Amino acid sequence: MFINHIHLASLAAVLLVVGFNLAHPRHFIKVYRHGKGQFLFFTVTLVLTIVEDLLIGIAAGIVLKLIFHLIRGVKPRQFLSPKVDVTDFGEFIVIKF
Repeated sequence: MFINHIHLASLAAVLLVVGFNLAHPRHFIKVYRHGKGQFLFFTVTLVLTIVEDLLIGIAAGIVLKLIFHLIRGVKPRQFLSPKVDVTDFGEFIVIKF
């Protein structure tokens, strides 16, 4: 069966249900509990994805996060090589960022 044989109203209904499940109001509350900064990144990415395009929304979220890190004092070379401390206790390993 080809995609052009599906009625547009049926396809729209399926996309609406999937979109609602992905952006359920409960998810907004959960993201807000992680912090206002995370909520800002989430909403900017979501709105730009809906208004513009998926690639533009994700790129805007990444750029906003990079700007946020620069404001907080993270050096650009630390973006790709974070400081990681690994401690081996025999039975388990502790990783600290």
